Amino acid sequence: MLTDGEHELLGAIYRLLQHHGIAVVSRRELLSTSMVAASRSDALDQLVKRGFLVESPFGNLVLTAKGIEAAQHLNQDQ
Repeated sequence: MLTDGEHELLGAIYRLLQHHGIAVVSRRELLSTSMVAASRSDALDQLVKRGFLVESPFGNLVLTAKGIEAAQHLNQDQ
């Protein structure tokens, strides 16, 4: 089960992928956007640890297949 913060982050990244074709987003950009609260950094770390995202050494985040599945499921529930 995802926390509210994890849900918010997955949804934001998935919307970028779905609407703009953006598959990679930087941690800094994501946390600085108005759609994601800066306090979500811990949730972002958890998504990486749980395998929903992969983070490069440069701070770029990519949704994994697990992350895409979870985001699609969350969007269907809304």
